[in-house]
Amino acid sequence: MKFLGSGTQSVGFLIILGLVVVGGGLVTIGWVDYVRTNEVVTNAEQTEVTILESSVSEPDGSSSDNDEYRITIRYEYEIDGQRYKSSSVNPGISDRSYSQRWRAQAIVDKYPVGETRTGYVHSAEPNRAYLEQPSRADQLENNALNIGMSVVGGLMFLLSSIGAVRMAAGIDR
Repeated sequence: MKFLGSGTQSVGFLIILGLVVVGGGLVTIGWVDYVRTNEVVTNAEQTEVTILESSVSEPDGSSSDNDEYRITIRYEYEIDGQRYKSSSVNPGISDRSYSQRWRAQAIVDKYPVGETRTGYVHSAEPNRAYLEQPSRADQLENNALNIGMSVVGGLMFLLSSIGAVRMAAGIDR
């Protein structure tokens, strides 16, 4: 018994299978980030952090369409006598790149090297710290992005799964 007929069907099946995996991955990433970020923000406690490094890196110049300014802010803090280091600016999966230099510089300027600032630490996981408490608008935007990614991934997963089953069963339409 042959699993799939022609080579074209095999390639189509592999493409659909790839879409199933990508869709499942998008759902997982979106949902996990949504849950973890909300949990971290809810259980965050303030702590003093000392800024170790604060900089903006210039775009590499290889493509003018994709000029991004990346920020690096490293800091250390102490919880219950234990020292920790982090570079997270925002809770969750945070993107530290900006299309405009002034936006990146505005974040970096708030955290000069050697200065002490307020950071936020997850109460049960002291190695998970971040600097900027998200506003309600930021939380809404992040939640919308995560939910959107989950919905798109879910649809990709569902439709691709149906296509894969139909293809494997030899159903044309």
